Amino acid sequence: MNAKIIELKSFKELRNNRQSQLEYQAYIDSLDKLELLNEMIRYQEKRSEKDELTHELLEQGLILFRTLELEADTDALQALARSYRRHLEYEAADRRAKQS
Repeated sequence: MNAKIIELKSFKELRNNRQSQLEYQAYIDSLDKLELLNEMIRYQEKRSEKDELTHELLEQGLILFRTLELEADTDALQALARSYRRHLEYEAADRRAKQS
């Protein structure tokens, strides 16, 4: 019985997390290029305030830097966004491997 309760709780957390990701993606998609840069600054400030990279920040960073990479007007910004995205992808893969 306990296993079913845990599985249901995990399912609800995954569903809520997915919904949050979709909402953040919609928000990012609504921003113009200047607003995207401001969001990058806000993200970095929020990241600096935390002692650790939370799952939510990790997911938001992947969305933000993927979009920045695609929308970048300069090679330098594209390279920066790609570098951050790859770092976050590595972190996400490392976390998944530790959970397995």
